[in-house]
Amino acid sequence: MGEFHLSHPEGNLRGRARFLVSGNLFGKKPAPFLRGVEELGISYAGIGIRRLQQVLGKSWPVTGNLNGSLSLTGSPQDLKGSAEVEWLQGEFRGGKIPALRASVSLDSLRPGVGATGRVLLRAERGEIRGLGYDRLVADLAVSVRDRFRKGSTRGKVSLFGGSFRNAVLNFSRLSLEGSAEVDGTLKEITPSGEGIVRIEAGTWRGEPFSSLQGALGLTTARELKVDNLAVLLGAGTLRGKGYYRWEKGAWGGELTASALDLSKLQVLASQGSEPGGVAQLQMSGSGNRDGITLAGEIHLTKLSLWRQNLGEGRITLRGQGQSIEWSGEGFGGYQVRGNGKLAGDFPFQATISAARSDLAAFVQQATGGKAGTLSGTFSAQADLAGNLRPKAQVSGGIRVRQLTASLFGVELTNAETIELAYQGGKLTVNRFHLRGGGTDLNLSGSVTLGERADLLVRGAGSLGLLRSPGTRLAGAQLRISRGTLQGQMRIVGPLASPQMEGAVTLREGAFTASTLGGLSVSDLVADGEFSGNRLRVFEFRGRMEGGGRFSGSGEYLFAGKEKGNFRLVLDGEHLALRLPAELNSRVNAQLLMEGRPGGRVLSGQIIVEKAIYHRQIDLKSLLSQLRKRRLEPFGERVADLGLNLEITSRDGILIDTNLARLEMGADLMLGGNLQRPSLTGRAEVKKGKIVFRGTEFVVSSGTLDFFDPNRFVPYFDLLAEATVRRYQVSLRANGTPEQFNVGLSSNPPLNEIDIVSLITLGKTGREVSPGQGEIAAQGASTYLAGELERELEKGVRQITGLDRFQVDPYVVGGQGSGPRVTVGKDLSKDLSVTYSSIVGVSEGQVLEVEYRLTRSLSLVGIRDERGEAGVDLKFSFRFR
Repeated sequence: MGEFHLSHPEGNLRGRARFLVSGNLFGKKPAPFLRGVEELGISYAGIGIRRLQQVLGKSWPVTGNLNGSLSLTGSPQDLKGSAEVEWLQGEFRGGKIPALRASVSLDSLRPGVGATGRVLLRAERGEIRGLGYDRLVADLAVSVRDRFRKGSTRGKVSLFGGSFRNAVLNFSRLSLEGSAEVDGTLKEITPSGEGIVRIEAGTWRGEPFSSLQGALGLTTARELKVDNLAVLLGAGTLRGKGYYRWEKGAWGGELTASALDLSKLQVLASQGSEPGGVAQLQMSGSGNRDGITLAGEIHLTKLSLWRQNLGEGRITLRGQGQSIEWSGEGFGGYQVRGNGKLAGDFPFQATISAARSDLAAFVQQATGGKAGTLSGTFSAQADLAGNLRPKAQVSGGIRVRQLTASLFGVELTNAETIELAYQGGKLTVNRFHLRGGGTDLNLSGSVTLGERADLLVRGAGSLGLLRSPGTRLAGAQLRISRGTLQGQMRIVGPLASPQMEGAVTLREGAFTASTLGGLSVSDLVADGEFSGNRLRVFEFRGRMEGGGRFSGSGEYLFAGKEKGNFRLVLDGEHLALRLPAELNSRVNAQLLMEGRPGGRVLSGQIIVEKAIYHRQIDLKSLLSQLRKRRLEPFGERVADLGLNLEITSRDGILIDTNLARLEMGADLMLGGNLQRPSLTGRAEVKKGKIVFRGTEFVVSSGTLDFFDPNRFVPYFDLLAEATVRRYQVSLRANGTPEQFNVGLSSNPPLNEIDIVSLITLGKTGREVSPGQGEIAAQGASTYLAGELERELEKGVRQITGLDRFQVDPYVVGGQGSGPRVTVGKDLSKDLSVTYSSIVGVSEGQVLEVEYRLTRSLSLVGIRDERGEAGVDLKFSFRFR
């Protein structure tokens, strides 16, 4: 026949053929017309399947175009050959089919008897769906035995069907490895086989997984079995086994999980519920395309939803048909029940209830353990309904029937049932009214969970609600006593940085700043407003507990880039202060405090009207303290308060101690901070007196200068005078506590040894006996070296272990006069011995033994100057 070529708008056919025919083609005897096919080769392109169906008189649910080639040789009774077929732009039952290519190797084709050979089918990336078939040749027998190892780079499989038509399994790579057998005819094929399936990086109903692996078994009953299934999710690993039957769509299986991280389950996170916790799962079930039978149990630990920690609990599941029911208990005293449908968008209904649950535990769970002093109970029920997808279709309501709370001693209860509504991630407050302990609060508005708020708070509240141990003002720790806040505030905007608008007033406030020497404030009133991200206080005024009144204004930024910044202006008149405890002051002040997260600064002017420092002082201890420059410790948040204060006083400062009584004026600058202050300026003595060795000196002039801002150490210069007998004695001291000089002079003139003897013994060195003069000279030179008191006490204590050592400069006894030396020793905490004697006089020796029976009652045994002994009962009391 040779070559041939057929052309048509719906396809082209080209080929070459050579046939063997009968020799008596035109004879009268019958004979087979076709004896054999020596060569038959056909290639075709663009053949439309619809057109081909019309030619063949067939009706198939497929469309597309065919390209390919066919080659045959042999006799009509036994043909051999090969073929290549390419199906492009294909559709099956309305669904698009990826390009398919088939290679056919035909070992034997015996029309009406059977065929043997091999078929290899290749598919490009794309969708793979379960394909039906039409009977092309009803009696064509099929028998295939092969092992396979195939891979696909990307695709998706539509699982099940019917009600589960949306259960699409997407994957980036699928591989099969195993063996398969297919027997039968095209009318009835019986497959069987086994293998391993591996899928990488896929999703099922939007839930991502990193890998899926299982052992497959295909039975002659057209049943697919899956064993050793392992699905690795971001939340953990699911394990199971099951089966699927094609004919009825029936399935069954078991599924377990030991530790699923709920925060990584997309099906929960997509609802905006912010899930957390760990789940243990054990479920079994069976079903078909129309419904299921399900039983299972989920054990949950550390469960949290919508940032609410629910703790540990257990959920039981039961399903029948397309319905599923669940119930749960535990979860910190909460109960859960509900039902839903496993079809469409998974509609559900759920109820969560709590009966007199612990309010403190609820707040601790919700805030991560920060309930503080809060206590109480509540009873509530939440009803939710909607679809699991999308979250906007979930709605419900929350009713709090009973709420009793105690916070810092303020008792609060709900005036009526609290009602909240939830719709698509938005929580709306329909009714919220609390009252008790001077507090009456109403709340309305809405909150979009995790996003923004639009709330209105109005009413009056006790300032005691802020009575937290950690309440602070500008770093100072406060102890709130009383007060009432009243006003209205609107909170609008993103939860991370909401805007606040409204007005607030404070009446009858009172507090104590424990870290500022117990400073107490009462009768505090204030008026302010919230605007944007700041609180402005237009005016505040109040009274100091010790006397004086103050007023001022301020503002505080609680959000934004300048969060934490504040500014406080204060004017005070006749303010009574007791800081430190030994200093009672009355001052006028004009102060400005400004703060940022990095630090705070207090600046302004303090005018001292009157300040009295009263304390019993040991000179040596005082000098030691000044050398060490130690201050009373402040709280950590107060210690870094920067200082820039001008302190002035005309003559209102009074120093009243056992060593001196001085009236002073001052002009000082206080800088640095409370932990390391710096002081510059001068304090000047206007008038006063000092006591030196029992002698009173009148101060002629005196100054304290603070030159070095880095050292809290004064330079003093003091001149004082006293009249001792007929001598006018002058004392001058100058220097610093670390290094100072003391000089003595007199009129009429005396040398310093005589002056010391005069003020110590009451006589000059020439007027005392040789022994006394030697003592006076030694005492004077020791004192002038600046070491008298320290060396005497140190030496006596080291050598004798005595607790007291005292010298009275001039005492008149029965047989003479002279200095009296007194020594004492504590033998125990309740028993002490004291001995005294006048130097150079045989009489005048006194011995006293005291035993303290109680704090105010003592038994005293004494031997007096005359040698007589006796016992006394001593009673002491203190006036307050």
